[in-house]
Amino acid sequence: MIDSYAAQLKLQKRATEKAMELLLGIVTGITADQQLHDMEIYFLREWINNHPEVASEWPGNIIAATVSEIMEDGHITEPERAHLLDVLSTISVSDFAATGSADAEV
Repeated sequence: MIDSYAAQLKLQKRATEKAMELLLGIVTGITADQQLHDMEIYFLREWINNHPEVASEWPGNIIAATVSEIMEDGHITEPERAHLLDVLSTISVSDFAATGSADAEV
């Protein structure tokens, strides 16, 4: 029973890691041109909604909270778009590539 639980936890952890890697790839892709279009924001919101596990740790929690805040009133303003682009750009150029870790403290 304990071995089964440990195996399940290990699988969950790996699934979360893979989802976070995908999220970071998405963020890198949508910020590559330093422009953020409505469809990219809608896609990001939908992707996070379909992968809620990424919202439980950094940087997914920051991305999810920022997207949620922006989409709260259903209208994306230019200051909100600029703020989200800044957040995403900062995350996409973090030390992830150098360290292989999505932890903020690394």
